[in-house]
Amino acid sequence: MRSQQLLPTPEQQLARAEFALAWHLHQQGRLAAAERHFERAGRLSPHDWTIRRGSMPIRGKNPMGPEFFELYKEWQAAGSPGYPTQALDTNK
Repeated sequence: MRSQQLLPTPEQQLARAEFALAWHLHQQGRLAAAERHFERAGRLSPHDWTIRRGSMPIRGKNPMGPEFFELYKEWQAAGSPGYPTQALDTNK
């Protein structure tokens, strides 16, 4: 199973840290600073649903609105990263 794991890249790990910092800043009422870190997290890991779509309601954006559908189109155009295109071989 470990050989099939998709481990995060250094950029994805940094993106997760940026997201956590943004969420903390948002909870402290530091919205402008939070927004900068949400944006940076999204740039570092543009196809991470937790970061990009998960931050939408926190940031006052509709997670089922036009911004989501733009995100979805980007993700599809990139080949739907993060999802295996073939079933895992469980006989290995």
